[in-house]
Amino acid sequence: MSDPMTTRGDCIVRNASNVTARLALPANNGVLGSNGSDLIGIGRQASCRATKSVGQAIPTASLVAVAFGAEDYDNGGLHDTVTNNSRITVPTGGAGVYLISAGIGWPAFGGTGTITLERIRLNGVTTIADHGHPSTIGATGNQGIVTTVWNAAVGDYFETIVYHENGVDLTIAVATTFFSAALLVAQ
Repeated sequence: MSDPMTTRGDCIVRNASNVTARLALPANNGVLGSNGSDLIGIGRQASCRATKSVGQAIPTASLVAVAFGAEDYDNGGLHDTVTNNSRITVPTGGAGVYLISAGIGWPAFGGTGTITLERIRLNGVTTIADHGHPSTIGATGNQGIVTTVWNAAVGDYFETIVYHENGVDLTIAVATTFFSAALLVAQ
């Protein structure tokens, strides 16, 4: 048998044609997996975590898409910090089931019966998850978090939408506001 391996990290496999073959190590921290009958290389799953670079004033009684001008990471090109930076978009080859989460750092504010709302919206129209709650009065502020799992097609995009009824504009926090997505199951 001749050695089919050419590169450090290669594996020897018996392929679908029942021939000994080389399986290259997947790039970028990819993993080995199975397609049901063969061992295959799987690239790093698409995922991102977008964050705030500056505070954003949210007018009272208005649904507003949150802009995310920074990222902790973006594996797969799901988010752009400049163009349509309120969106996480499913890239070509990235269709599948995603875990989507958003956390909004609301400032401390007074008042009774004030409601804040965090929502994940699909393609600018459809609400796929929301979390509304009365705000706690106090000096520490509030963290609203909303999460869902969604089967997304290429080109679908998600946005974080927020709302409050405080009576004056509220500026959401930079340090505690985020928007993330991770591909769980590729299709």
